[in-house]
Amino acid sequence: MKYLIFLFLPLQLFSQKTSVLFQDVNVVDVQTGKVLSKQNVLVTGNRIEKITSKAIARKNATVVNGTGKFLIPGLWDMHVHEFNNVSERPPNEYYHPLFIANGVCSVREMWTKPKNMKYVNDWRTKGATQSDVTPRYVSVGTLVDGVPHIWPNSDTVTNAEEARAMVRKVKTGGVDFFKVYGHLSRESYFAIADECRKLNFPFAGHVPNGISMAEASNAGQKSEEHTGFWAMFTELSDKEEKFKNISHDDIFDVKGFGVLP
Repeated sequence: MKYLIFLFLPLQLFSQKTSVLFQDVNVVDVQTGKVLSKQNVLVTGNRIEKITSKAIARKNATVVNGTGKFLIPGLWDMHVHEFNNVSERPPNEYYHPLFIANGVCSVREMWTKPKNMKYVNDWRTKGATQSDVTPRYVSVGTLVDGVPHIWPNSDTVTNAEEARAMVRKVKTGGVDFFKVYGHLSRESYFAIADECRKLNFPFAGHVPNGISMAEASNAGQKSEEHTGFWAMFTELSDKEEKFKNISHDDIFDVKGFGVLP
């Protein structure tokens, strides 16, 4: 194994009373890009106690031989879909071992219906208590689209009044943010932005058709997933005026590669 993936502290390995000692490992400093060779790293509970080239003696510590290997921070996947809301299948928890095996220790879930927060809360508890191999669910959001919606089983709104009501409903459902989507009208989108601002409730997601990336940013949208899709291509073109009135759906196959949830 070339890499040791590190800093996933809720694993059973890192219980509150145990120490883990990584010996003779190459530590990747992700701030500077430098590699510190032949380091000894001591972790106790959820804290890194020491990183040094000198020998560390710690009684009862679990020792990991890091010779020839690299130690890096755990990775984050900022756009995952644990739930298949298109067919309403139950969540596939086999994703969790795959996340961890590939060094993904924290995830941002991008389409959690409030009724499925029971699963997320359970996973968060298991991760915090070291009772399961589970990534941190740092943030989860609910997808809301306009009409016609792009994906089956999407929550939808058609006007400002419905949009504001949906923001309130989603927030009370216990998710962390509101996810905007491609077919929201301008009226609905800016109502969502305003209501989220009033409720101090973040919103993120796709940039809807007819909304520029600059408008989305100015409205307070926290992220523009997939770099804004059609909005990006239009706004980076020197023929923006020619292209901006062409529908996103005239360019991309919404049932195929072009649109991702």
